[in-house]
Amino acid sequence: MAGNSLKKNKNGYSFRIWVYDYVLGKNIQVYRSGFRTKKEADEAAYRLKLDYTPKEIKRLERSTFESVYQEYLVKRKKEKKITSFYNLVPSLDKNILGYFKAYTINNINHQIFSEWIRQLDSKDLTIVYKNTMLREMKGIAIFIRKNYKVDLTFIEDESPFRSDEFKQDDKKYYSIEQFNTFISHVDEVLYHAMFSTMFYTGLRLGELRALTWNDYYDTYFDIVKSVNTRIIKQTGKMMLTAPKTKNSVRTVTIPEVLNESIKAHYEQCKKKSGFSNAWFIFGDTYPIAETTIRNRLQSYAYKANVHYVNPHGFRHSYITLLYQLGVDELITSKSVGHESILTTRNIYTQISEKQKNDAVMDAFKDIKNHKSN
Repeated sequence: MAGNSLKKNKNGYSFRIWVYDYVLGKNIQVYRSGFRTKKEADEAAYRLKLDYTPKEIKRLERSTFESVYQEYLVKRKKEKKITSFYNLVPSLDKNILGYFKAYTINNINHQIFSEWIRQLDSKDLTIVYKNTMLREMKGIAIFIRKNYKVDLTFIEDESPFRSDEFKQDDKKYYSIEQFNTFISHVDEVLYHAMFSTMFYTGLRLGELRALTWNDYYDTYFDIVKSVNTRIIKQTGKMMLTAPKTKNSVRTVTIPEVLNESIKAHYEQCKKKSGFSNAWFIFGDTYPIAETTIRNRLQSYAYKANVHYVNPHGFRHSYITLLYQLGVDELITSKSVGHESILTTRNIYTQISEKQKNDAVMDAFKDIKNHKSN
C-alpha cells in the first residue's frame, strides 16, 4: 500500500508500513526504528507484515460465541429493567446460547443461522416470543460487528416472524359459567379468595403474590409492586420490584362478589399468631409459591371436571369478561395495566372475531338441522 517507507537517519534505519487492525476495523500505520542496517529493517518489516494480521485472526478464532454472549449480557443488564433482564436471560440461554455455544463467532455463517431460524420457527412458541429471540440475536450480531469486526449482517437483515393465522383457544380461559363451576369446588378459604381475585381483577401473577393487607382498601387493590420468580431463583432472595410497566402502577376495583371472599380470608388470617397487615394476602411473611398456585389450580380443575387454565389464562378470562359486559377498551386497558391500549384492542378484536365465527357456525348448524327435519 502507498505510504510504506524505509529511511536512514543518524540513529540507523527505520520503517513505516500499513497493516490492517482487526480490532479497529481499519488500516493503521506502524512505525519502527533503531535498526543498525537496511537488511535488519527490511527483515523486521517483512516479519511484521506476516505476523500482525494472523495474530488478530487467531484472536478472533479463539473468541467463542459463548464468551461474546456473556459480554453481551453485561451490556443488556445495564440497558434493561432488572426484572425484565432476569426474565429474559433463561429464554436467551435456552434458545440462543444452547444452539450457538459450539461455534466461534467467525464460524457462524448464513447456513448455520438459517437452521437456527428453522428450529425456532418449528417450536410451539408465540410469534411475539420468537421475534423477541430474533431481536436479541440481531443485537448480538451488532455487538459482534462493532466490537469484534466480524460481519454478521445476514443476521441483522433477517425479516421478523409473521403469522396470519387466527388463534383463539377456548381452553386458555374460563367463561363466567366455567369459572363458577370451578370455584364452587374450591373448599379452602385461601384458594377461594386467591382464584376469585385472579378471575375478577386480572392481576399478573407477580402482582397477585406481592399484595399485602396494606394494599387492600375494601373496594380496590393498590398495585404498586410485584414478585419476580426468576430473580428469586437466580439470586436466592425474594425481591419486590416495580410492576411490569409504568401503566401497571394502578388501582384495581374489587367487585362485591370478590370482596365477600377476601373478607372471609382476612378473618381467617387475623387468627394466626403474629398476624400483621404487612403480611402478604396470599401467604404470610412470605408470598405463596408460584408452583403451589399452579398445582392447586390443576387439582381443583380436575375436581370440578373443567379444563385447566394457567394463571395468565385468568388474566385473559378477566379481559374477556369485561368485553362481554360492554366495558370500554380504554377502561379495560387501564384496569389490567397494559402498556398500550393497542394490546387491549387486539384482544378485544380477537374475542369479537371468535364470537362472530361462532355465530356463523351456529347459523349453519341450524340450517343443517332444519334441512334434516
